[in-house]
Amino acid sequence: MVTHIGSPITLGSQGLTCGPQGFGAMSIGLTMGSNDLYGKPSVKQDDVNTLVARMVELGCNHIDTAQIYQSAVGLMVPCCYGCSYLQNSESLLKQAIQNVGRNKVVIATKVSGMKKNFGAKAHVKKTCYESCARMGVDCIDLYYMHRIDQDVPIEVSMMAMKELIADGKIKYVGLSEASSATIRRAHAVQ
Repeated sequence: MVTHIGSPITLGSQGLTCGPQGFGAMSIGLTMGSNDLYGKPSVKQDDVNTLVARMVELGCNHIDTAQIYQSAVGLMVPCCYGCSYLQNSESLLKQAIQNVGRNKVVIATKVSGMKKNFGAKAHVKKTCYESCARMGVDCIDLYYMHRIDQDVPIEVSMMAMKELIADGKIKYVGLSEASSATIRRAHAVQ
């Protein structure tokens, strides 16, 4: 039986540290009616609370979630996307984070790429504030683009990220599925 996962590690060169293993929260939020993606009954709040408490106890403090990890109804019916009454991982994590203490977890979440121009400055900032509210936190440790918006220059998205850092809403920025050229352009934004 595992008694502890391991010592913290540093991600990148700017000081973000977390446990060597993280928890991907897609399966607690992405549901198909009353079942999860694997056909099992959807996860309940008490289960999430127990899971997060145990992972923190073992030294796993990195939680990776996303706005898009929600009921499939919200993904298929545009007017329901982001609806607070549909189960989603960010909302389910709120109580669990409060129970273990915000200082015990490193939270990563993403800018969703489910709508046109998701990389636009206003959308990047709006969704950050929405994620903070859903999780009951003032600041997200690692906020990143779930996908790179091909219709909005990465420099625009990065300016929004820089403003979110200045506002104290995020600490670190990440890019998912980005080319090395895109990463260089993003990194050059002052």
